[in-house]
Amino acid sequence: SRLRPKTLQAVDVPVIESRDCEGWHKGKGINVIIYDEMMCAGYQYGGKDSCQGDSGGPLMLQKGGRWFLIGIVSAGYSCAQRQQPGIYHRVAYTSDWISYAANG
Repeated sequence: SRLRPKTLQAVDVPVIESRDCEGWHKGKGINVIIYDEMMCAGYQYGGKDSCQGDSGGPLMLQKGGRWFLIGIVSAGYSCAQRQQPGIYHRVAYTSDWISYAANG
């Protein structure tokens, strides 16, 4: 079994263009389509990524000293492997629904 850390973990990963994300996965034999409500983040050469157990966690962007939730960990085909970035739900795609649900 895999041990989970007891302290909050964080990693910096760049957002990747959807076409690049699809192409990288395809180059590894994984056919994935990144729809408008999805986004990818990670490094071409791997090393840092979200992983199993991280689903539902945040992908944050710091801008002007403030933090913004831009993605939610959704899927991935491995952890921190070359040309297999993490796949996230794009929060901007459903921000209206989130506001509605949160405010009734």
